[in-house]
Amino acid sequence: MLNFIFTPFPNLETERLLIRQMESRDRDMISDLRTNEQVLRFITGEHYPANVDLFITKMNEATQKQQQLIMWTIALKDNTPIGTISLGFISWKKGTAEVGCAMQLEYWSHGYMNEAAGAVMKYAFGVMKLKAICAYTHKDNLGSAKLLKKYGFILDEAVT
Repeated sequence: MLNFIFTPFPNLETERLLIRQMESRDRDMISDLRTNEQVLRFITGEHYPANVDLFITKMNEATQKQQQLIMWTIALKDNTPIGTISLGFISWKKGTAEVGCAMQLEYWSHGYMNEAAGAVMKYAFGVMKLKAICAYTHKDNLGSAKLLKKYGFILDEAVT
């Protein structure tokens, strides 16, 4: 059985991005993600809660205490927050997790999510030693499907 402690929080860095712990200064970006209809049309399941500060606190507590998920803020190098990426439903017994992501609309199609996903996959398999990662995406989210395919995900059309 795998086991991992996210202390200190695993901040990641790429050529253009900081992939870091959520902070109160991310409030406006998270609020935008939960209210932008173009972003929300691709998010299934629960959306971000109305109380953004509580959401940030809960995500950080879940990472530090429960260790069943880890949610990062995706920020540009100047620390401007532009989205989120997470590994959730972590099963240490099975060595599995589910990846999820969302990005502010104005940053779509610039390769930022590709860059963030690459760093998170490297961390998940290399450092956390996960065996498998799954993802669920909306059938019309062609950009997400293309990104997942690039990282070796296999489409299971039976899952809707």
